[in-house]
Amino acid sequence: MNAVFVDFDGVLNNAALLAHLRQRFSNELSDRIPTLADYLDPKLVRKVGKLCQRHNAMFVVSSSWRNRHSRHELREILRARGLPARIPVRVLQWEGREEDLIRAFVRAHHVPNYVVLDDVKRDLPGRQVMTSGAVGVTDADIDLADWILTHVSSHTGSTREDPASLIVSPSPVVPPLRSTATDSTPANDASPSKIFDACSARSSTVRSAVVSPTP
Repeated sequence: MNAVFVDFDGVLNNAALLAHLRQRFSNELSDRIPTLADYLDPKLVRKVGKLCQRHNAMFVVSSSWRNRHSRHELREILRARGLPARIPVRVLQWEGREEDLIRAFVRAHHVPNYVVLDDVKRDLPGRQVMTSGAVGVTDADIDLADWILTHVSSHTGSTREDPASLIVSPSPVVPPLRSTATDSTPANDASPSKIFDACSARSSTVRSAVVSPTP
């Protein structure tokens, strides 16, 4: 079975959702704080779910939220936010460098093809679709992920098309509003306040994704 490794912050949510949550919960009189379910945009979850369905892929949680929730909790939250029940949900191990954990997972589960959706650059050339925290995963991102899952082999590193065709230019993204947070704030920090600040501080420009096949 193929695999789609999914970060949450900056992939399944975006700056608009985080701004809405900040306003909503700062104005509420109750003591309730946002939960993981609040941070996941159902429209974006469904986009990734359709990608998994098309490629017979499992949904592998690579987000740092996996340190706060069990696999069962993550599966139930994702399903409640729109992930089809028939898509298997797996969770990446916690200890170690994320790139190494992903490669180890691929080997251990004999994954034929995989793609990584993350708004933080990873050392996974030819495998990552880097999203923008301003808008989350887009249709252009899904198209590129489709291409990777269709044309790149995990085990041989080969492609079914001429290498010259591996340069893909995603559509431009709209940069988010700036805030007082610094650019060094981790974008995938699970703390709600830091997530707000990091997503507000992130600026994005038009990017070109160069896909170079590697095992």
